[in-house]
Amino acid sequence: MKLLSTFEAVYLVGTIPASFIRVVYTRRFSQNDPEVPVPHPRDRLWMSLSTLGIIIPLCYLAFPWIDFADYPLLPWTGWLGTLLFSAALLLLWRSYTDLGKSWSPWAEPRKDNTLITTGIYNRIRHPMYAAQWLWAVAQMFLLQNWIAGPAMIVTLLPLYLYRVEKEEQLMLERNGQKYRDYINRTCRLLPCPFNNPGTLR
Repeated sequence: MKLLSTFEAVYLVGTIPASFIRVVYTRRFSQNDPEVPVPHPRDRLWMSLSTLGIIIPLCYLAFPWIDFADYPLLPWTGWLGTLLFSAALLLLWRSYTDLGKSWSPWAEPRKDNTLITTGIYNRIRHPMYAAQWLWAVAQMFLLQNWIAGPAMIVTLLPLYLYRVEKEEQLMLERNGQKYRDYINRTCRLLPCPFNNPGTLR
């Protein structure tokens, strides 16, 4: 393994709790809802692609194969990346915790899914995606490499564009006006300071 810089070590250490949270909730999901509908092949495809956004950086930290693409940034950018990564991990934990048994790894909601609008979901409609985008931006500051740095942004974008619209349409079909009202008072990725009725923003 390569000798890591301080901020590369921060990234590596940070992936441990993030991965642990995901594994715990995936296991709970498998145990509690074994009859969940089979996900669409495109859902599996984009999910698999998004994992490359983490695998590539981990390979970068372990091997010198793509060191030729390194770039230097000002020292303060690493601290900014650390702050963003910390916020991403906290938001990710809150997202899983507040969603609880309603979480599903696929776009299709669980059979016993209930609409969660409390906790972090009272302020942000898709905080889990918000956490992933924070992680993706932080990665660019912590891993100063033109391949490993933006890898998560590149691989997350297709998944986000595919799933967010699909998930909201499914929730509208299941919850009707209740979800429409929720849409009208929240934004997808940030706390919404205004209402804009009738839009999926």
